Amino acid sequence: MLVVLLVASLAGFPEIGYAATSVTANFSVNNGTGYANNFGGAVNQLDSPADVDTLRSIGINFMRRDAYLVQIVPNTTVADYKNNVGNVADPSTWNWSNYDWVDTYHNKGIKIMLIMSYNIPWLSHSNTMHG
Repeated sequence: MLVVLLVASLAGFPEIGYAATSVTANFSVNNGTGYANNFGGAVNQLDSPADVDTLRSIGINFMRRDAYLVQIVPNTTVADYKNNVGNVADPSTWNWSNYDWVDTYHNKGIKIMLIMSYNIPWLSHSNTMHG
């Protein structure tokens, strides 16, 4: 029975051929439009205008950077947050001072993907920023 199934399955499938494939690239021609944000990076320390100028001079126009919630959102409790005690639920009252570099990057022509990183301890089950 197994032999019959094997022969039937082999006879039922046509032979598949594979063509040779090659690619030629001419690097002397640059006529592609591409996606503007292809050439970027991910750094967490280059904040000075001179550093950002250096990034732009080598073609960087897009940057992924982290914003750590534990540095931004006030230390409170879930109950106080829900009740907006001390206006804690209003993002305009949060501490954004560590992120002045966002304006520097923007003013120098670099688009930013801001990653809101990790957690705030009072909102996690383990009382840590990693949840």
